Amino acid sequence: MRPSPARLLLVATPVLALLLAGCSSGDEPVAFTSGVAAFEARDDGAVLWTRVDREAALTLEVAEDASFSQIAATQDARADAGSDFTAQAQVTGLLPATAYYYRFRDGDAVSAAGAFRTAQAIDDSGPVRFVFSGGTDGAPAFDFRALETALADEPDFFLYVGDTIAPGVASLDAFRARYRENRAVAPLAGLLAKTSTYAVWDDNEVEPDFAGATVSPALLAAGRQAFLEYLPLAPDDVLYRRVRWGSAVELFILDTRSYRDDNVSAVCTPGGASAPDVLPALGAPDTPAAYRALRAAIGLPPESNIECLNALSNPARTMLGAEQRAWLFAALDESDATFKFIVAPAPIAELIAQPYDRWEGYRAERDLVVRAIAERGIENVVFLSTDLQASLIADVRVDLASPPVAVEAVAGPVGAETLGAAITRTQGERAVPVYEQLLRQVAGVSCTAFDAHSYGLVEVDPIAGTATITLKDEDGALLCRTVVQAAE
Repeated sequence: MRPSPARLLLVATPVLALLLAGCSSGDEPVAFTSGVAAFEARDDGAVLWTRVDREAALTLEVAEDASFSQIAATQDARADAGSDFTAQAQVTGLLPATAYYYRFRDGDAVSAAGAFRTAQAIDDSGPVRFVFSGGTDGAPAFDFRALETALADEPDFFLYVGDTIAPGVASLDAFRARYRENRAVAPLAGLLAKTSTYAVWDDNEVEPDFAGATVSPALLAAGRQAFLEYLPLAPDDVLYRRVRWGSAVELFILDTRSYRDDNVSAVCTPGGASAPDVLPALGAPDTPAAYRALRAAIGLPPESNIECLNALSNPARTMLGAEQRAWLFAALDESDATFKFIVAPAPIAELIAQPYDRWEGYRAERDLVVRAIAERGIENVVFLSTDLQASLIADVRVDLASPPVAVEAVAGPVGAETLGAAITRTQGERAVPVYEQLLRQVAGVSCTAFDAHSYGLVEVDPIAGTATITLKDEDGALLCRTVVQAAE
């Protein structure tokens, strides 16, 4: 088991406080440029964040009430050029399952107030309610309205699952500018200020479809630094971690980028990105007739490319890396939470088409993970993901002929091109119903929505032993819903 992040309480000595005060701007107050946010809520605290326009020695105030008449904690926080003038402080010593309010100040300059709720203690059997989505990589063309709707559901926390910025930049300052651009979008800033967030990175935080094994180390380091400046973790900064919320909920948040091998799309589409999708995931020679017919309907040969299938199934290839995979198995074995939510951007359910950057593109490890859940008897597992740019709920199986092992809910994007729009743009309108048929007839997915900006609402009732997952569009309309009943 990987140890939980160390607790750190920063208390400035009088001498240090004087030194830091020398970094403030004198008579002219600082400006708070990007709101406030709370991250990584635990049962005794959280990481609290803000950004200012120049170097400053800030004071963080945490209160039990919105009027700040009952101060629970104060702490110093430093903003300087080395962190793009962001400031963060990890506060501990708070009570579990309690609402807190916070703000930063520099003399008479005071930030907007934020709010968050600490996690429930491990023996607390109260209900848990949270939201999840990803794909805010389309600013400024999209308004992220789904997050405003999600906030109205009054979540205990928000899972921000990947593609948090637009891709296509290659320097630390450019990454930082993208995060600042997104913080200027009101629905995102509002949600981050009013609840706690657990952030997960995906490819766009560095470069599209990046793999830790092959990406430029300098680019990876710059992307990681900017991500942690704007979406901080606890002090050890390990991107995979576990978080407990009461007796019923444990989150297993994965890093599926830092340790992964490169994908094999070049083997599967030798004509390059413009080549037709070869839909290789099921394999020959026993490919179902319906699958062959669907391939023919969009002008593909009836059988999959065997070289592609072999490359996808190479057991030497990994998304997680051996250490993280062992950590995941040990953490799942150890957990006594009723529901175990595995959080990663890439879907793990078998969705067949264009699998290269998903779990299906790393088939041997994908099957190893799913088999481990089944063979170890780990019950009530739910995968939460986002990177498909569509909404769906599916069973997770070792293969399409096997019984379900877990459930997966896929939500998003919040503000980016949807899957339906992308298929229409690249393959024409006729390809959209073909893919929908493929998911329903071959993959057995019963609920899909390809053209909605969306989020997921998860409501866990420990007394009833249920986890209700509802996918909604940006207006709050129902897209998909399932109820997971805990095994006895």
